[in-house]
Amino acid sequence: MPKTFKMTPRPYAHPELKWRVRIPKFFRLPDEKEQKYFKSKEEALAFARRKESEFTGLESAPELPAKVRRVVAEGLAALPTGHTLEMVFAHYMQSIMKSGEAVEKVCADLLAVRKKSCGKDTWDNYNQQLTVFLKSFKGRQINSFTTAELDVWLSNLNISNQTRKHYRTLLWGVFNFAGVNPNPLSNSTYGRMRIRRGVPKVYSPEQMTLMLNQSWQQWRETAPAKDTASKSQQTEHQRWHALTVGLALGAFAHIRPFEALRIKTRYVDLKGMEIRVTEMDAKNKSGMRSIRISDNLKAWLKPLLKGHADERAMEGFQEDYDIFQKHKDRLLRLVNTERNEVRWIFDGLRHSSCSYFLKHFNDRGRLIEEMGHRDGKMMVEHYRNAMVSAKDAAAWWRIFPPKINIPLKKSKRQ
Repeated sequence: MPKTFKMTPRPYAHPELKWRVRIPKFFRLPDEKEQKYFKSKEEALAFARRKESEFTGLESAPELPAKVRRVVAEGLAALPTGHTLEMVFAHYMQSIMKSGEAVEKVCADLLAVRKKSCGKDTWDNYNQQLTVFLKSFKGRQINSFTTAELDVWLSNLNISNQTRKHYRTLLWGVFNFAGVNPNPLSNSTYGRMRIRRGVPKVYSPEQMTLMLNQSWQQWRETAPAKDTASKSQQTEHQRWHALTVGLALGAFAHIRPFEALRIKTRYVDLKGMEIRVTEMDAKNKSGMRSIRISDNLKAWLKPLLKGHADERAMEGFQEDYDIFQKHKDRLLRLVNTERNEVRWIFDGLRHSSCSYFLKHFNDRGRLIEEMGHRDGKMMVEHYRNAMVSAKDAAAWWRIFPPKINIPLKKSKRQ
């Protein structure tokens, strides 16, 4: 490590967070992001100077093992100004003692650390999976597990192989956090398993039309009177509005539901026929992407977003995915009659949009860019094999709001 450690704030192209500071991997704490974002240059400079002061005097740190360096860095960051080497050493010894702790104590400590560095949905997922793990192994010491034992436990879970791999990755992090060496999940069968994705399930154009029309109708019927509406009536109207917007964005712009919950109306440019998904709104903060608006999506969004400037497109759900799920269930109960049976498909809106887009427009490069994928591997393995017909694909991109008649011609989305 150089004797003079410098972190320089850099400009960042974002409407609110205009400065960023990159933290070198050597000094990042467990679960700490590589980049920190700030609204002003002064905040970024203050953070950079504080980090520099914390690591002053660690010129010999590269001689230590990587795991020890990270623990020392964590200790320095946790201690107040004026810390001593003895205090850092005590912190390191405390981390070593974790390997002899009960598994529930280690899981609780890890959840506390991750709660500061990840979103609510991600943390809830961690908590749910660790709860399943603790039901089987509560009271065990963290250093008493074997690879074969954990592989048998994973194989007995009634879940898909893809989810099994997610469990394995999370539990590997638990043992690594506790300092268990060797990590019992390093040589797990599920760490080497290659998951082959099946054909994605999609909605038919008829099913999507039923859901959108029903949600649209509820939004129009629940419109409250200007002066006599109660708060509950206003909330009901806002949630049907948010659900209709979310369905349209998912079905015709292949946007994930939790991304749609974050998107602000000012990033939906109906005149320019473009939706911008910013880095802060995207999954795992994976970078900004642009999505072209199709003719039918514009027809759905134009009346829905009128008068909703400078707020989230799905403001009625207040970024709460649970409210979205409950309201979606209400919609399915209204749609499902004796003649109709529509079931909610996990990621079905995105899968349907991508499958019908690829079949109708055959623009692979544009699809990869709009989906936010790094390469075409996912598209080739997953969506290319979708069992959709050209007739259904053409019908999908002609789903317009009720009482809007469009002449028979191909969409302008090229």
